[in-house]
Amino acid sequence: MGRFLAGCCLALVLVGCGGAGSQAEKELGGGPAPLEWPALDTLEADALMGVQYALEQDDIAGAKEEAKGEEFKAAVEAFEKAEVPSKVTPQQKEEIVKQLKALMEAANGDDEAFKEALNKVNQAIKAARGE
Repeated sequence: MGRFLAGCCLALVLVGCGGAGSQAEKELGGGPAPLEWPALDTLEADALMGVQYALEQDDIAGAKEEAKGEEFKAAVEAFEKAEVPSKVTPQQKEEIVKQLKALMEAANGDDEAFKEALNKVNQAIKAARGE
């Protein structure tokens, strides 16, 4: 019985560690390299994080205010002017910008339309990242 439990524990440890490697280990393993796009990283950190956080706190009004704010607008404009990395097509960037502008517009509408617009922004970003 003791060997059986030890074997089960070892199996759980081995299975559990399968996805816990570092990014460098994942790159060496042949997975896709992470997208290096500072403008997108800044957009996510400076603008989208505030919207996402408010929604996670069930504060839809706060999320909409974030998306209507001057800081969000400035972040979108800065992203729109930024260069596109070689791994991303101009069309992918245009789609992200289009969805961001739709999100700002949806901030003036009903809650479900706003959530759907944010979902489309996230989908466009994931597509550009190759996820």
